[in-house]
Amino acid sequence: MSNKKILTHKLAAENLKIGQSTLYRLVREGKVRALKPGGKLMYRQEFLTAYTLGFGTRLTASQRAQIALLDSPSSEEE
Repeated sequence: MSNKKILTHKLAAENLKIGQSTLYRLVREGKVRALKPGGKLMYRQEFLTAYTLGFGTRLTASQRAQIALLDSPSSEEE
């Protein structure tokens, strides 16, 4: 199962090491997936990992498995 960590827009931009306006543009262009509960953009960690790996917004089962391995808590502790 993939990691369901949710990030705010500001934290997502910091995670990607890009500006917030750049992240808005990437979402608008369809390059980064976002959630919009209550009108605020939010991001699953797996969406950001998918973008950095160049997977796009539609993930295959194989890509989801790769992301789950990369985003697992054990890989963050190393």
